[in-house]
Amino acid sequence: MRHEALSTSSKNTAFDNDGHMYFSVTADGRPLRKRRYVFSETFAAIAMSEYAVATGDKHYAQRALQIFDDTLRFLNTPDTLRLSSNLRYNCKATALS
Repeated sequence: MRHEALSTSSKNTAFDNDGHMYFSVTADGRPLRKRRYVFSETFAAIAMSEYAVATGDKHYAQRALQIFDDTLRFLNTPDTLRLSSNLRYNCKATALS
């Protein structure tokens, strides 16, 4: 059993090309905020591993491990948690810190 909304979201809207997750997106999936830490990635790994247990879908267990491995790489590689200079947001509530 594969939940297509989760599958689509995790592949197309929640993650940027560099593997980092957006902290928030609009209802239709447009990115609003990307943070310099791995808060979102940590919860995504937990959620996908629990989803894999609940459904028996090994794809989500593999994805959870991939996200966890990426998170470790982000934490252990200098400058991987820095936002690129061309990343700016149009959301008034968003402040880059």
